[in-house]
Amino acid sequence: MSKIIYAYNILGFQKPGGGETQLLETLRYVSKQGFTVHLFNPFLKLENYDILHIFGLAHHLLDIAEYWKTNINKPLVITPLWWSFEEYYARIGKRILALRDKIYRYLRRVRYFYELQRHLDIRLDLRGLLLSRGDVIIATSNMERELLARYFSIPLSKIRVVYNGVSRRFYEEADPTLFIKKYGIRDFVLCVAGIYPKKNQLALLRALEKEKEIPLVFIGPVVDKKYYYKLLEISRKKGNVYFLGEIPHDSPILPSAYAAAKVCVLPSWFDAPGLVTLEAALAGCRVVVTNRGPMKEYFGDLVLYIDPGDINDIREKVLYAYYSDIDTSKLRKHVLENFTWDRVLAPLIDIYKELMQKC
Repeated sequence: MSKIIYAYNILGFQKPGGGETQLLETLRYVSKQGFTVHLFNPFLKLENYDILHIFGLAHHLLDIAEYWKTNINKPLVITPLWWSFEEYYARIGKRILALRDKIYRYLRRVRYFYELQRHLDIRLDLRGLLLSRGDVIIATSNMERELLARYFSIPLSKIRVVYNGVSRRFYEEADPTLFIKKYGIRDFVLCVAGIYPKKNQLALLRALEKEKEIPLVFIGPVVDKKYYYKLLEISRKKGNVYFLGEIPHDSPILPSAYAAAKVCVLPSWFDAPGLVTLEAALAGCRVVVTNRGPMKEYFGDLVLYIDPGDINDIREKVLYAYYSDIDTSKLRKHVLENFTWDRVLAPLIDIYKELMQKC
């Protein structure tokens, strides 16, 4: 039986989000296909495994990758869970970070940039250096595939697409009763995401600040307390705003929340895509989503797209979704037929088998 080890950010599960869900769902599916899969910990003997699959680009993962390729020299798969931060950094005034990313993007075009870093024992571009060690890079869309190739000078032939997915339970358990009974709220605008600037909840709150009759519900852990306090201050002016905190992903409350909501909004500066959008769509909720990232690759013209930097655009699209008679059956069917985990992860099994045949 083939053995695979999954490595991830050591602090990722302290405030879990879409990346953690993707990792766990992948682990469950792959385990059912006859593979033995373990999460990395320092007590495991790496030499006993056939493939290392890294999720994310956290800096400490580079040490694991370097050890694996130097001492074990077996296939390394990397799912970066990455998107370019350049626009986001520029928007929030962190221009030095935006300039840094731009400089690294140009340096990566130099053929021997990564080899030079290793030779000089320096780590300027940790993300790029980590990706350069992978045998196969997994993108969650064709747009991300092209972006990774361009930003990190990775051959397109090395990057495969395995789409993000969603559990069928968001279809099967989409009953509003449980949520309404617990919280006494229905027909609201819902945003499910960790609370921090990249998810852009502040723009959504400002867009609906004058819509006092529309309940606004935020579900997700507080990642940035300063940002959260700013949201609280504005929410007092609007009223009818509810911060419900983190709801475990496997809780029946979550699909019930999507079913009880009228509109689910994800106004992020980037998402690839947010699993929230797939979950909301499968639960039959109306969806308004950022136009940054590969959303149209997943949803086509079945959802409403917003510019995360345009509060007026956010307001108009959310109000249209809220008050219009939108049929969500096509969107729900589209997601159910194309993006459940068992459908999207099948190509990953083929990638594993292909790599092991080459060993």
